[in-house]
Amino acid sequence: MSRLSNLNRLQDIDLRIKSIQSRLSAIVATLADSTELDRRRTQAAKAEAELSTAKVSLHSAEHDVTMHRQKIAASEHKLYSGTVKNPKELEDIQNELASLKRYLETLEDQQLEAMIFMEEAEKLFTKNSEAVEIEEIKTSSSHKSLLGEKGTLEKELDKLAIEKEAALTVIQVSDIEIYTELQQRLGSNVISTISDGSCSICGMVVAGSTVQAVRTGNEIHRCSQCSRILYAG
Repeated sequence: MSRLSNLNRLQDIDLRIKSIQSRLSAIVATLADSTELDRRRTQAAKAEAELSTAKVSLHSAEHDVTMHRQKIAASEHKLYSGTVKNPKELEDIQNELASLKRYLETLEDQQLEAMIFMEEAEKLFTKNSEAVEIEEIKTSSSHKSLLGEKGTLEKELDKLAIEKEAALTVIQVSDIEIYTELQQRLGSNVISTISDGSCSICGMVVAGSTVQAVRTGNEIHRCSQCSRILYAG
């Protein structure tokens, strides 16, 4: 291979390495990102807390209704058992019983509201719990796929490292120094293919004599505008 072909091969390897490293970084970031799953779990935990509160409220409402009905039953027993003879006392019991029954309606309304609230809380908790389960399955599947891709890319990266080491052994030290200096200054693409007589990166027209010289591949020629190494392809 010519001097320029060796450099171009080195750049191809470096570009592939950079691409793989970029993808690996993205995979690692994705694997570490549990934002959506955490959000779902937070919602489920909040729904669970609301359900717990709703259950306590319903239990309290049911207890109040039960205790109040016992009071009504006790008053009715006292009223109709015949143990109370005094008319005034009987009237007081009747008034108390009427008041107890009116308040029972209020307590039963509260119980119904508590029951509805608990049912809604149960639905919300079930919905959020299912969403967590779905997200966990989705995340697990995605991570499995990403881990497989990560393993494949890491193996390819190891192979490219060996290829790069081999490529460097056939390139002159001075050419490697130029290549490295240009990479530090211009980025990854430091070798530009001549296309239709122009530098394919900056578009500068290349003199015909330079094009011919580049095609031999024996000397390094650089674009007069962007300073990249010219390659005939």
